[in-house]
Amino acid sequence: MKFISIKTKVSILLLLISMLVVLCYIIYGSYEMNRKMKSEIRTITENESVRLSKDLASSVWNLEYDSAERHLQAAMHNKHIYGIIVWEKDRIFASLIRDSDWNSIQNTKEINKDYIFYSREILYDNQMIGKIDLYITDVFFYQDLKKSIIKMIVGTAIVNIIIAVVLFISLTRILIKPINTVSSWAAGIVGEKGNLFVKLEITSNDEIGLLSDALNRTARKLNDYQNHLEDLVLKRTEQLKTTQKELVEKAHKAGMADIATGTLHNIGNILNSAKTSVAVVRNTLLNSNISGLGKACAMLDENMENIEDFIIKNPKGKKLLLYFQKLGDMFIQEHKEYDYHLERVVQKLETAIDTIRVQQSYAGTGGFTEKANLRKLVEDAVLMLSEKTKKLDISIETEFNETREIYIQKAKLLNVIINLLKNAQESIVESNNTVKKISIRVYEDKKDGCVYIKIEDSGIGLTKEETKLIFSYGYSTKEDGHGFGLHSSANYMTEMNGQLWAESKGKTQGAVFIIKLPLS
Repeated sequence: MKFISIKTKVSILLLLISMLVVLCYIIYGSYEMNRKMKSEIRTITENESVRLSKDLASSVWNLEYDSAERHLQAAMHNKHIYGIIVWEKDRIFASLIRDSDWNSIQNTKEINKDYIFYSREILYDNQMIGKIDLYITDVFFYQDLKKSIIKMIVGTAIVNIIIAVVLFISLTRILIKPINTVSSWAAGIVGEKGNLFVKLEITSNDEIGLLSDALNRTARKLNDYQNHLEDLVLKRTEQLKTTQKELVEKAHKAGMADIATGTLHNIGNILNSAKTSVAVVRNTLLNSNISGLGKACAMLDENMENIEDFIIKNPKGKKLLLYFQKLGDMFIQEHKEYDYHLERVVQKLETAIDTIRVQQSYAGTGGFTEKANLRKLVEDAVLMLSEKTKKLDISIETEFNETREIYIQKAKLLNVIINLLKNAQESIVESNNTVKKISIRVYEDKKDGCVYIKIEDSGIGLTKEETKLIFSYGYSTKEDGHGFGLHSSANYMTEMNGQLWAESKGKTQGAVFIIKLPLS
């Protein structure tokens, strides 16, 4: 792809904007001038016709031809009037038109040329005694319009050129110069053999300045990652082992065994993923190009006394130079791999810690009723199944309308929501549907004083009979199911004075499970 500098692009953009502004202004100005011209034509025509009608009334009534002609000659001083015909009933009483030199001459015929035409009655003592036909030309109007448009184009073009030049100079100082500085800084890092402590010196108090600070922070962070990679991986691995042990101990408290099992499965997936990244980092370290650097330095030390002959004449010396040239790019590539996999380990660890934190917050709640925020409870349930959700490529959409905190048994309601989400995941997998989505909506109905949690999936759906039997003890739509999960969930809801039911339009149409809880 051909390189085009930002300065060139900005210049082209400003030129196009200027041309567009000029074009829009010309179009608008032409339209306004044309509209004004037509209005002026109408005004001239109406004024002349009214004046002539009054002036000629007496002349026509008394058949004074000379007087009528004088009035017409006076009117023909207006260059926009091509011709005037005064009718006395059905005959021409007096008439003047223009010749080729635009002088007024007498006329005895009707005017058939294409001019702007206007006719007005001549009244004498409120009695119509004739009419006046005016023929107006727009040639002079358009000549004036053309001159005005040319002046407008020239003036607008000059103003826009001045504005474009000012903007170009301003943008060059504000934008292009700092970008060149950033480019030089990036090139300097490569030239400095990966020294990430080379500081980017931009102190502007705008987005460029923020970018400079962000790049400097990124460079420092990457340098820290590079220097402490092995220690950080070992430390994070020990933390994972510790948190996993704590999770096992907490999982069996207060009837949370089922939640703990799901959480452990989630943590296992996270550990496997982190283990893969650690193995890649370890393999990259073992096969690092740093070993070749030692050999190259040793060869350089051996030939230091005759270094010039070694570099110029010895083929190994030339290869050694090529090796040093490529070494910087090799280290940069290795650094990118370290950074990517370390960041992945950190992300997986944070997910694991968040999952454990949520499980711990519910482990000690027991079966007593307490005030709870439904939004947080739903978000915690989603978090605890997040790794499996990602693995199955299922999207979860949530919608939370304003709801009050309510008194519930948090651990039991969490268990119900997790159970419904697990069933939704399994139903979507079984359906092989291309749309893999779970929608969760929490809303309050002020009419019945209840809050609802609606969980909808795009899974295999339910028949009308299954929606009635699915909460019965021992009944399951899955081949390996035992029929305990939904039955226990329904019992939990009954204990909390709530309800749980299912709706579906039929097989392959997905299903909706609705939780209803009283606000008080």
